Amino acid sequence: MARPSTKPQAEERLGEPLADFLLRRYIKDGLSIEKLALELGVSTPTVGRWLREANLPIRKQIYAY
Repeated sequence: MARPSTKPQAEERLGEPLADFLLRRYIKDGLSIEKLALELGVSTPTVGRWLREANLPIRKQIYAY
């Protein structure tokens, strides 16, 4: 599967808005940025940027699992 290089590409592959996916997987499910990056096929800085753009709070690493 090709790496999504833009939010629209990621949303097309996910089948839902990226902000909804991030809210569900990062906030509700508690996945770490690193695990999200692996799941999405992008870098950790990209996931961090997408979280900030979605106005989602970024956890301290100690609380991520």
